[in-house]
Amino acid sequence: SFGPESRPKNIIMRLKTGKRKLWVSGQELQNSSRVFEWMEKLARQKKFQIEDIGKSTEGRPLRMLKMGNLQSKNMILVISRQHPPEVTGYFAMQAFVEKIADKSKISKEFRKDWAIYVVPLMNPDGVDNGHWRHNKGGIDLNRDWHSFNQPETTAVREFLKRREAETGGKFYFGIDFHST
Repeated sequence: SFGPESRPKNIIMRLKTGKRKLWVSGQELQNSSRVFEWMEKLARQKKFQIEDIGKSTEGRPLRMLKMGNLQSKNMILVISRQHPPEVTGYFAMQAFVEKIADKSKISKEFRKDWAIYVVPLMNPDGVDNGHWRHNKGGIDLNRDWHSFNQPETTAVREFLKRREAETGGKFYFGIDFHST
């Protein structure tokens, strides 16, 4: 049975702690391995490209999914997971990207005219280490888009500048999928 009535009103959890890391999550855990698996599967199925555009503070890859007409001068940027626990924003971003990637006529036409660049995991250190709003450097990446003091935001900025220079094009739209 499904629905609100099927859920327990109370639960008791007994957890054994020890030297090994124990993860307890209030929502589905979507760490960097799972995000990268999703990217790789979508890239394989749709013949999209993946590029590492930089590294996080701890040296994790900052990966970008590239789709659409990569020669186009019309470009958009999609990001998510600046704040590690915003899993619902990540799920919304996945649905958005998968809609753009689907076989519908409108999606195919959109991909002919636009280059779409997706960074689904802006904060891999924060996500994998279970931080609330910050990266390994203790910085909220959503507050670093002016100073660019963190490697994650700097990598995205440098990519955007490079693509505009290479194509003579422009990023017309950027969207960050938060959870609220």
